[in-house]
Amino acid sequence: MAGALTRPRLRAAGLALPLVAFIGVTFVVPLATMLLRSVYDPVVADALPDTVALLREWDGETDPGEAVYAAAARELLQAREARTIGRGREPRQPDSRGAAEHARPQRAAAAGGPRRSLASSADRHRRRLGRPVDVARH
Repeated sequence: MAGALTRPRLRAAGLALPLVAFIGVTFVVPLATMLLRSVYDPVVADALPDTVALLREWDGETDPGEAVYAAAARELLQAREARTIGRGREPRQPDSRGAAEHARPQRAAAAGGPRRSLASSADRHRRRLGRPVDVARH
């Protein structure tokens, strides 16, 4: 009797196993990888070695102390000059603004409010790169 019940259960498990494996590979593994990358970034540890060493000695309860802040400021300035930190993994395009930024000036104009460009810094950046600026937007 026990052997008769075990066989259908094994068959059901054998049918469900490919689905569980597929979900694990396509959903759980990428999610776990993304969560790990959001917490661990070796770029910061490589760019700020003195700061990280001082923070390891810190107890976490009190203020870290002036030495930590001085080391962080010094190393951030060095990293900025060397351009080793502050770069995104994927370079942003200067003209890649969200739909919300395009809609805000239009809503303000429709409401009779001042039509101020929310993307003036992006326009300056486009001019610096020698790209045309959409004048009809202003």
